[in-house]
Amino acid sequence: MIVKGVENVPVGVYDGFTTWLLIGEKNARAKEVSIQLTHVDPGGAQFIHSHPQEQCYYIISGCGLMTVGDEEEEAAAGRAVLIPGGAPHGIRNNGTETLVYLTANMIFGVEKESMIWPK
Repeated sequence: MIVKGVENVPVGVYDGFTTWLLIGEKNARAKEVSIQLTHVDPGGAQFIHSHPQEQCYYIISGCGLMTVGDEEEEAAAGRAVLIPGGAPHGIRNNGTETLVYLTANMIFGVEKESMIWPK
């Protein structure tokens, strides 16, 4: 068993959001699955990006405007969003409190994990 918390995992600090690689190939030797925790400041955004892996977002607290391809929808606490592999996507915190969410997907690989979560 491998147990990780935000205090001992790779972190990526960006303009408007912070993300932690809770479980991945880089820090837990995961072979298939990865899970991340992200905090987005009010008015901040996770930039539009894409990757071949399908991905699920689960909103823990706060709310945001989720963009997937040409679609936009409000995503609030308790909601889950499935992103098809290869689809451009991102989320903007349009609320007044920190947006907190988990993402889960197939692993990105150590090289990409090291780019996203350098510390």
